[in-house]
Amino acid sequence: MIGVTSGMAQHPPTPPALFDRALLHARQRRAQMQGAVSFLLDRVAEDMAERLAAVMREFHTPVDLWTPGEGLATLRPRLPSIEHIALDAAGAEKLPFAPESLDLAVSALALQFVNDLPGVLAQVRRALKPDGLLLAAMIGGDSL
Repeated sequence: MIGVTSGMAQHPPTPPALFDRALLHARQRRAQMQGAVSFLLDRVAEDMAERLAAVMREFHTPVDLWTPGEGLATLRPRLPSIEHIALDAAGAEKLPFAPESLDLAVSALALQFVNDLPGVLAQVRRALKPDGLLLAAMIGGDSL
């Protein structure tokens, strides 16, 4: 029997490394040494707090995905149990959550540095409960 190739890879390749995580962290540390300038992150956090205020429910398992520093401190009064996950300097983008284990995922100004955004969003979707909420903000392509 002659095999017919579909033209598709049998095993999808690993996504390319678009961002040098070590260089990104080095630049962020250098910027912090010059003094924190967090006006953009502060604005995003205020906007997220406003949007979250419109949601009339309690969140019992919230997580903050990779927001730099204490960027979402303004959400702590509403979400005292929020867990902060730091972006791995080695570049690992595997989330440590069981399926349907979260009811809220927030991320501010971090997802634009992800090498495999569709893959990370799929992981977030699996980790969210059926009525879970993802609230994220990232810099878009024409922003700068």
